[in-house]
Amino acid sequence: FMGMSTASVWFLNAAGYAMLKVFVGRDSHRQLLNDQLTAFRALPAMLAERESVI
Repeated sequence: FMGMSTASVWFLNAAGYAMLKVFVGRDSHRQLLNDQLTAFRALPAMLAERESVI
C-alpha cells in the first residue's frame, strides 16, 4: 500500500471475492508492529502442523 510493506490474510468465498481481510497493524510511525508481524510469519507453519493432526 502506497509503496509500504504490508501483511494480510484474506478469506475468499467460492466466487473468489474477499469476505474478510485481516491486516498486521502499524505503529505511530506507520511501521508494521513487530509482535504481530512475527505471529503472522509463524502462522503458515502453525496451520500446517494443526492440519496434520486433524
